[in-house]
Parts: sequence; C-alpha cells; structure tokens
Amino acid sequence: MKKFLARSLLVLGALFATACNVGGGSSVGAPTDVKVLVGDSGATVSWTMQSGVEYWVFSAATDNLTPSNWATQPQAKVVRAAVSPQIISSLTNGTTYSLTVNGRTAGGPGGPGSPSISIVPRLAGASWAAGTPLGSNLKGLAYILLTSPGLFVTVGAGGSAFASSDAISWTAVTSGVTTDLNGVVYGGGKFVAVGTGGVIINSVDANTWATVGGVTTNDLNAITLGNNGLVAVGANGFIIQSNDGGNTWSAQGSGTTNNLYGVSFVNAQYVAVGANGTLLTSPDGNSWTLHPTSTTQDLKGVTFSLGGLYVAVGVAGTMISSPDAVTWTTVPPVTTNSLNSITLGSLYTAVGDNGTILTSSDGVDWQIISSGTTNNLNAVLFALIGYAVVGAGGVNLTSF
Repeated sequence: MKKFLARSLLVLGALFATACNVGGGSSVGAPTDVKVLVGDSGATVSWTMQSGVEYWVFSAATDNLTPSNWATQPQAKVVRAAVSPQIISSLTNGTTYSLTVNGRTAGGPGGPGSPSISIVPRLAGASWAAGTPLGSNLKGLAYILLTSPGLFVTVGAGGSAFASSDAISWTAVTSGVTTDLNGVVYGGGKFVAVGTGGVIINSVDANTWATVGGVTTNDLNAITLGNNGLVAVGANGFIIQSNDGGNTWSAQGSGTTNNLYGVSFVNAQYVAVGANGTLLTSPDGNSWTLHPTSTTQDLKGVTFSLGGLYVAVGVAGTMISSPDAVTWTTVPPVTTNSLNSITLGSLYTAVGDNGTILTSSDGVDWQIISSGTTNNLNAVLFALIGYAVVGAGGVNLTSF
C-alpha cells in the first residue's frame, strides 16, 4: 500500500509538472551582469535581457536570497515578467534587503537566481550627483511610470526638450517650437508642455510633439494634473483647463490679474501661486478662491504633506505654511536666495537660485544642502526612489 501511494504521488507530481509546463518552456541560466541602484525607499535593478526569456526579480528583507527561499523571508516580493531596468519600490529605509533575478522561457520553471545582492535603501536628499550639463536653461520637469523604470522629460529655453529613463543620461528631442517652455506634466495619456506666448505642445512618447494653437497669447508659466484634468496658469492671472490631454482648453476665471507662476494638485485640490503673495485654491480647476497670505513676495511653488501642512516658496527665500490652504503664516527664512520650486518625497525639498537646495522633515525646520553648483535651480520632483532637479545652463542633479 505504501509503495502504491508513493508511486501515485510520483505520478501526480509528474503530471503537475507537465501541466505547469504545457508550453514546453524551460529554465535558463541567471543573468550574469545584474546591477542595483539603491535609492530612497526603493532600488532599480538592471541586467542584460535575452530575447525570449521572461525574468523574475525577487526581493526580501534578508541578507541572502534565492528563488527557492524568497517566499519564506520577511517582506518578500516578486516581480514577474520584469523588464530591465526594473524598479522595486515601497522598501523601508535603513533595512537590509537582498535581490536576485532568474529566467525561464515559454512559461517554464524558473532557473537558478543570480548571486544575491544586498542593499540598504536610505533617505534621499542629503547628497546630490550632477549629470552632464545639457546646455539650455531648463525650467520644467515631469515623470511618468509608463513601464519600468518610467520616463523623465525636461523642457526649457528656446523650445529645448530632453528625455531620460533615469534622470541621469538625457537625449535631446525636437519639440517643434522655438519659444521658451516653462512647465511640463504628464496627463491624459500625453506629456503636455506650456510656455511663452501661450505655446502648448503635447506628445504621447516625448519624441514626437504636436503644437496646440489658438488658446491664448498670455505667457503660460506652469502646469499640473489633478482630478479634473490639466490646469495651466500664467500671466495676468490667466488659468486654462483641459480634460483631453491638452488638445482643447477652456479659460477659467481666477479673480486676479496678478501673474501666476506655479500650480500644483495637492490634498485633492488645485493650488496656484503668483505675484505679490497671490494664492488661489480650486476643488475642480473651474471655480477659484483667492486667499490672503502672510507675504507680498512673489510665490513660485507649493506642495502639501500627508501630515497636513501646505508649504509655498518664493523670491528672497520666502516660505509660508498653512494647515488648510486658507490661513497662512510665515516660516522663518533660512536663505535669501529665491526659491523656484518645491516638492514632497520622503522630505520637503525646495530648490532655487545659486544652487540652493533646502530639505525639511516637517516643513518648519529646514536645512541647507550642498548641491555642488551655483547655477539657478528651477524645478524639482520626486520619482519613486529619489529626486531630480534641473536648472540654468542645463544643470541636472539627482539624489537617490
């Protein structure tokens, strides 16, 4: 009886293995050139991909990982059908993780894993690395995770535009315009950039751009994406909105004629900032409310933390904060350099003139961080594992 059961189990095992491999696939050797770029709360794994091979990337909070033991390890994750470079996100800073990659063909069993690589994610923003200068005065920066690792786009003076998968190596692309581009965002299935004289261009892939004409001749200074589509702001209090990826736009009343320099969608509302301390909010991009602030300095950017604090920045090192975007107080300045952009990752991060970078964990106490440049910094964003910054002279910085 025992022999019968043993034979039956062997047969069932063979049938199961056959069923799992009905496509006739097989395991393949592990890639030999796996590299890992460690960042803030994540890492980017890269390797040379072979045609016809499906790769899996395993990670867990352990110091020695294999495809055989990964499922029993804490914080175990697997990315099936991974594509190099592959981003592994939602890791805990300061914790040791290991990663390994294996492959298979046609749905076959996975092969052996690549040698286990140990990493320790850490908080970004403390140290910065400079990429090769791109030559143009860069003013806007956008990112979208279409497929791993995503796509960065930066735009600037004279219609300049560049694209990158990692914010380190950039490729120039032709925007089709020669006027300054001041802001860019991804929304409605397209990258959309705005600029001087009301220029608006969009692209589904960041390579081929189309011009959208006849909307306005007002300078457009910034653009964002929110729950009711795209919103762009500009000179003379001009605000426009689009729900179709920037193909058609409608003008919205702002209640001000002051120039608007920045706009963000934060805490489920649009917030626009501008000259003389101007600040407006809107739940939908259509109806806007003007709020008094604690400054008459020009404001350039605004963000919000899940902890409940809005922070806006502007010229001469101006910072103001608010728990509700209605009542604003001045944050003691830590620099006299103008601040041009602010974002929130693991930290509040603001950038400005003369290479200024400031970080804060709470939006109240700020630290000056060495950027390694004296060029004006115009835009900053956080993208999954770290920060990217662009500015004058084509300066581009990253902190992962």
